Amino acid sequence: MKKTFLLFLAIGFLFTCTTDKPIDYKKMILGKWQFVEAKRDGQDAPTLQGIKYEFTKNGKIFSNLGGTGFIGEYTYEIAGDTIKQREGKQDIDFVITKILADSLFLSAQISKFDFEIVLERVK
Repeated sequence: MKKTFLLFLAIGFLFTCTTDKPIDYKKMILGKWQFVEAKRDGQDAPTLQGIKYEFTKNGKIFSNLGGTGFIGEYTYEIAGDTIKQREGKQDIDFVITKILADSLFLSAQISKFDFEIVLERVK
């Protein structure tokens, strides 16, 4: 009886141990993304409507975050769960709070405001 209990305990332990693979953010963010919604300091930020991002393999971001009709080119690197955008008016660190195949959830501090941004992949 004791051996059977230990066997079931060992099998249960094996099934509860998982090996979660780390998320490959570099690969998952590649491509074009468009605005879904954003909050600035917890309030809706409709002025960001229409923003788009494109992340390339060679570490470039193309974005119209600077305004309508403006396409900026920036560099980026991934450090853990953070996209570090450089070479713009200001450096911005976007923390990836969640990423799915077709949705990207970011948080960042831009011009002393806290932003929560949701983007969807352009198909």
